Formats: sequence, C-alpha cells, structure tokens
Amino acid sequence: ILWQQTAAEYRGSATTIYRAAAEALPALGRANQTGKPSVVVFDLDETVLDNSRFQGRLLHEARNYESALWDCWIGQRQARAVPGMERLFGAMVRDGVRGRFITNRKCRLLAGDSDPCPQEADTLANLNALLAKTGYVATAQELMLSAEKDPAMATPWDDEKQARRDFVSRTSEIVMLVGDDLGDFLPDVRKASIAARAALLAQVEDRWGSSWFLLPNPNYGSWVTAVDLEATAIPAR
Repeated sequence: ILWQQTAAEYRGSATTIYRAAAEALPALGRANQTGKPSVVVFDLDETVLDNSRFQGRLLHEARNYESALWDCWIGQRQARAVPGMERLFGAMVRDGVRGRFITNRKCRLLAGDSDPCPQEADTLANLNALLAKTGYVATAQELMLSAEKDPAMATPWDDEKQARRDFVSRTSEIVMLVGDDLGDFLPDVRKASIAARAALLAQVEDRWGSSWFLLPNPNYGSWVTAVDLEATAIPAR
C-alpha cells in the first residue's frame, strides 16, 4: 500500500503502461473491420481508480475488509486517478472511441435508500470527476457492475467478467482490454492455481502490451486466491 501511495516507481510503471496503450489505440481502431464501433474495456479499481487510501485506512484502524465499509468508501467518491490514465482517455476522445467499465463493485441496497444500485451513481460521479480534464464523460450505460441485471438475460451478473465482455461484443468490437487482474482478460482464472495461471499467461503472450494492458496491483486480486490454494495444498507436518 505504501508503494502504491508513495513510490515514484509505481507512478512510472502505470504511466508507462497507459502511454503504450494510448500509442497503440489508433492502429487497433484501424484494424477493426467488423463494422461495429471500437471500444476499450476497462476494469475500474486499481486500473482507473486508485483506492489505496481505503486500503490504508483499514490498516490504520486494524480492520478487515467488509462490504459495508467498501460501500461507504464508494459513497464518499474519494478514489484518486491511477497515474497516466488521462493519456488513454485523451486518445479515446481524439479517436472517437468509447469505453466500457466492467467492475466487480457490487450493486447492493443500502439502509434508507430505495435505489437498487446506489454504487452505480457514486462510482460514475467519482469517475467523471477524475476524467473531467480529458474531455471523456462516462455514462451509466457504459458502467457494468457485479450483481447488476444482464439486460439480455434478466439475471444478475456475477464476479466472473466473461459474460459482460460477451455482452459488450454483441454490439461493439473490443479493441483493447485494460485491467489489474488476470480475470480482467481471461475467463475462469479467479480460482485457478499458480501453475494454471502461468500456463494461461503464456498462451496469450502476444497480446500483452499490444491490445491487453495490465496495471500493477500488489494489494489484492485473484493472485491471492492462487497463493492460498498453494498454501492449503502443502501437507501438514
């Protein structure tokens, strides 16, 4: 968390990735011959939105993650921008490319609020405040939360993101993926082993840095599940 909040290396790494993505966008758009509009699919947390202050607060107060605390943080709309993200959004405005934001922030009822998904409005307000200088204005239709209803199926989306990527692909051509977790790019990796994840990574090696751009996140993610699986597989002595 300190590294994310203070290290010049973090800022340099994130900016490098976003600069490369912005430079790759024009050619990816030109290569789209499907007749469908080009879109960039983003994760949000630790990809566009920096939540390290929330993580730091949990540590400072010696508290574990709780959904109620997370919803409170979302409602405060205080996430900061991941360094360099404005480069890609500026390029998208220049090229007329829109985004889709597939996030595992969850739609949940809050006490005293009749809105079935107050997290959507809070997330959108936070996001657009950070995008203001780029000229890009995200819409509610571009934001796709977990537990939000799939318009085609009338069933809620779960944390596996492939269904939402498939939904986007019906009407748009995904020319670029940007995320901080392997699950932002590939299906069925959220509970995969370390070895299985490494094998999947090798299979799509040519996409990294060309149309798939991965931001660093050493704080949390599906990699933690893989480590836990490895640990529990070690026989007791």
